[in-house]
Amino acid sequence: MKTYCLLVGLLFALAAIADARSAAPLWLVQTIPLPNVKGRIDHMDVDVKGKRLFVAGLENGSVEVVDLQAGKRVRSIPGFQKPQGIAYVESLNKVFVASGDDGMLRVFRGDTLELLDSIKLDLGPNRVVYDPHTELLYVGYGGKDAGKDYGQVGVIDAKTDKHVGDIKVDGHPGELLLNQSGKTLFVFVSATSKVQVVDTNTREVVSTWAGEQPAEWRRSL
Repeated sequence: MKTYCLLVGLLFALAAIADARSAAPLWLVQTIPLPNVKGRIDHMDVDVKGKRLFVAGLENGSVEVVDLQAGKRVRSIPGFQKPQGIAYVESLNKVFVASGDDGMLRVFRGDTLELLDSIKLDLGPNRVVYDPHTELLYVGYGGKDAGKDYGQVGVIDAKTDKHVGDIKVDGHPGELLLNQSGKTLFVFVSATSKVQVVDTNTREVVSTWAGEQPAEWRRSL
């Protein structure tokens, strides 16, 4: 049986901080094994204060909890069908986990990791992002995974764990990214190689970028 590992790196600046052009390579400082975790892992999120890393064991059907200070896996939460997106929200003491093959978004208590709620969506939940300004969570799903010719971004009230709306996009959302204000959500639709720009106030697509990643993507963050 193969053992999969996490590679943890630190960023070392080799020039003065004032020099914005200075190189900042990553150096490998530690390898953390994930015993008995089979296959590919996917998205991760970190509890900075608690020094924990949450890792989606996509093919293993689990969420792995890593103690970064001790440098070891301390818990494995089983029972998922293709776990992918993870969001740890310290202010709400919650961990949100999206799993694609059962269409579920599960909510765990952040400290004890007790299951608090299960939110049924359509098939294909993947990437999740949290907006601290509105306390809303965005979840991408739908598209071919759900047998549809369009995708959706679910809007979840992270305080009440209620599904409060959806945003229709051209296909399954492969990636989600919020700008710093939380007013603009970028949705990468991998099937069409497009980025769709969503106004989070109106919950509507306001523009679509095709082809290579446009400069607006970088400037808007």
